[in-house]
Amino acid sequence: MIKLAFLNLFRHRARTFLSLAAIVIGVMSIIAMVSVVDGIFFEVNEAIGRVAGIRVLQKDIGPPFFSSINDSWAVEAEKINGVKHAVQGIFALARTVEGKDVSAGGFGANNITGVDLTKNLDVFKVGVSGELVEGRNLKSGDSGAVIIGQGIKDTYNKFLGNSIKVNGKKMKIIGVYETGAGLLNNNFIMSIEDAREITSFPLGKISGVLVVPQNPDDVQKIVDVFNFKFSEDEVEAVSASDLSSQFTGFIDNFRLVVFIVAAVAAVVAGIGILNTMLMSVLERFKEIGALKAVGWAKFDIVKMILFESIFIGVLGGLLGIIFGLGGAAALEIFFGLNTEVTLQLLFNSFMFSVLIGLIAGFYPAWVASKMDPIEALRAE
Repeated sequence: MIKLAFLNLFRHRARTFLSLAAIVIGVMSIIAMVSVVDGIFFEVNEAIGRVAGIRVLQKDIGPPFFSSINDSWAVEAEKINGVKHAVQGIFALARTVEGKDVSAGGFGANNITGVDLTKNLDVFKVGVSGELVEGRNLKSGDSGAVIIGQGIKDTYNKFLGNSIKVNGKKMKIIGVYETGAGLLNNNFIMSIEDAREITSFPLGKISGVLVVPQNPDDVQKIVDVFNFKFSEDEVEAVSASDLSSQFTGFIDNFRLVVFIVAAVAAVVAGIGILNTMLMSVLERFKEIGALKAVGWAKFDIVKMILFESIFIGVLGGLLGIIFGLGGAAALEIFFGLNTEVTLQLLFNSFMFSVLIGLIAGFYPAWVASKMDPIEALRAE
């Protein structure tokens, strides 16, 4: 029966091919799109893991570059027992770099970090992750100077002493930094005054406060004390683990939306399979009648039709995985997107394809099982 069901797929090759093509596109879309989301999740989590200290940001605002609080919160944060430094910061997404619009960069876009330099602190020890690999650090009084990430240096082919235009302002490159997370290598680090100028951030406002504890083991204690003391205010203190939890929730929701959108294509494929199987059943009216006449039970007819439908789902799933892997690779090569293809994603996509095939075959199988063998044999 299984062999017969498989061979039946090749009786109308064009129709079978169209059904396969639809389900392949659906599975490929799921793998390619979800792999991009998982790639972002992996890279951002890696980046967050390298973020030191504590950040005071606007409450329930999401990414730090959406935050806006009064600059007086730096003073309040420094009053908390166990806090060594509290530094004002402005975080934003660059709009243009070298005259090119980069505002649609999304995750991994060119970010601007402005830090208060008046305390003469190493910017890489107040929450800005990285290690200076070329040039010098920022110091109080630096104006029009910028430290760039290795990713920016490579993308725009820049070197120490070169100028780079950010949001229309020409700035001199005095240093290059590197991190272990590619997502953090696209940052422009500058004085808070320069950041305010090129982002038009309002006077008296900052994105957040970079808090450095005296003892790294006291991070959660400081966060809890700050949030308890200012529970009724517009701000909240968050640690790296808090940021990771918040981002995980956001990504999980985003992944679900992406999966649903991609699954729509697979559902359409299921409708195509249903149509293929239903037409196949109607065209084999006499054949099914003959099988019943020689002793095939209704359940045997149902199994044969379901096997045919499942075979389409299995073949579509396997081909979809192959094309999905190719699509994920193409997104990395041609668009620079980081993708993460997991065995769980491949397995779920394949099983989804098989399930679509199984569901799509139920109605045609039911129609075939209800055929009267005498009427079928009489049909012209």
